[in-house]
Amino acid sequence: MVGGRDEPVSVATIAERLGLSKVYLEQIFSALRKNGLLISLKGNQGGYLLAKEPKEVTVYEILSALDSGLFEKTDTDFLESRLDLKGALEENVFSVLDKKIRETLSSVSLADLNEQVAPPDIMYYI
Repeated sequence: MVGGRDEPVSVATIAERLGLSKVYLEQIFSALRKNGLLISLKGNQGGYLLAKEPKEVTVYEILSALDSGLFEKTDTDFLESRLDLKGALEENVFSVLDKKIRETLSSVSLADLNEQVAPPDIMYYI
């Protein structure tokens, strides 16, 4: 059993339950699978499972998998004419902000989110 479930769930089932486009969810699930967050099983009983336990999957991992550019280093090219200002902002603002965002998102797991929004008998989906 992986991710708290012992059987895979299909994209079609999730799309129907959530009222979302199957094509949209397939794109999301593909990205999550490529980044090692989901396992894909083929066949009649196929579908997706979490690759790790929910408490081990962080919001940072999910967001990074869905948008690789989201956490790129801050671009400070606009400050080229003021190298002293660029260095000061990079060291004291941008780097600190990047680190804090990463730390905060890495400290929240899928299990944490599930505990706050879902009744105990309802399964969550990415």
